[in-house]
Amino acid sequence: MSDFVNIVVYVSNTYNGRKKLYGVIKERSSIIEVLGLNPLYDEIINCKFIITKNKPEDIIRFCFLNDCTKDELIKFLTVLKTKYNYFNIMLCLSGHGCNSSGMCSFQTQDNQKISLFDIISQLNTDSLKNITVLLDMCRSGLIVNENFSTNFVNLISY
Repeated sequence: MSDFVNIVVYVSNTYNGRKKLYGVIKERSSIIEVLGLNPLYDEIINCKFIITKNKPEDIIRFCFLNDCTKDELIKFLTVLKTKYNYFNIMLCLSGHGCNSSGMCSFQTQDNQKISLFDIISQLNTDSLKNITVLLDMCRSGLIVNENFSTNFVNLISY
């Protein structure tokens, strides 16, 4: 494993072949530009999973997960967990979502649902101290599972 780093994880789905989310495509471009990663634009856009940084000495890693199926998302999050030691994560989810009894779930490229609890559980380690979650998705789906909120609260320790 590497030295301790901070990780920004940007998970986004455009849902090719269905109603494409053009706002997500624009958002990806804007994030790449703001982070100063323009020279890597094509590589970032065309990969399902890529980890990058601005400068070699940076302790921040930017992870882009684009148009992943549920299995791919879980696999790539596991790679992050095994490859890096981290204290802080900023997790950004952009795409379709649904309401799970007050908890958000994310819809993957293969039309599967994964709860926010399950995503955070995949990233959770003993060294993780802070996680910030930014959601850019609707919550209009029909999944209802009363355990999601309880499981999520139980995951958080003081």
